[in-house]
Amino acid sequence: MGECDLKMDGRRIGRASWRSVGSEWLFRAHCPAEQGLVYRVLLETEEGGQVLGVMAPEGDFFGLEKKLPSALTRRLGPALEGIRGAAVIRSRPGEYQGETGPLPFPLAAFEPWTAETAPPCPLLEGALAGEEALVRRWGPDYYIAAPLEPGRPFGLACVFCLALPIQIGQRNYGVVKMNGEGNFSIVNTGGRNGADYL
Repeated sequence: MGECDLKMDGRRIGRASWRSVGSEWLFRAHCPAEQGLVYRVLLETEEGGQVLGVMAPEGDFFGLEKKLPSALTRRLGPALEGIRGAAVIRSRPGEYQGETGPLPFPLAAFEPWTAETAPPCPLLEGALAGEEALVRRWGPDYYIAAPLEPGRPFGLACVFCLALPIQIGQRNYGVVKMNGEGNFSIVNTGGRNGADYL
């Protein structure tokens, strides 16, 4: 058995837990409901993560109870020690398409850049604070997005040549990948042209 905080935008909003039921693992998440919005649970692992499903209303709360896919539990090991946390992807009905574009996770999984969500990188702390940047940790890497708009300074100017232009919601961003050692690289698009995503 294990448990962790259920987070949204880097802040704790509820709890998630998992327990063994025979040869399977049952995952449960619970948090206060927000009327008119859909909450999806993203299970974060050391390898990346997986969207498990939509939380259902339970009175004044949202809940999700789901058997974890066997392929995922095999990768995480017998005690599921590879689970890093759980997060909520929030959207309006019909708004979420699960689109990843050139990224390995849904675009809606990006979180606002805060002290809690930001990677430990002094170079970026001052450059992105207050710049409406976005971030998502995926496996060992961080994906960092800064607004890429005419007439506005680009918060990732120090690595501009690596930035992949992409549209997230209604805004244009430049996205870079940073590994755990603080080295930046271009987002691997699998041979696709990043301009296709603008």
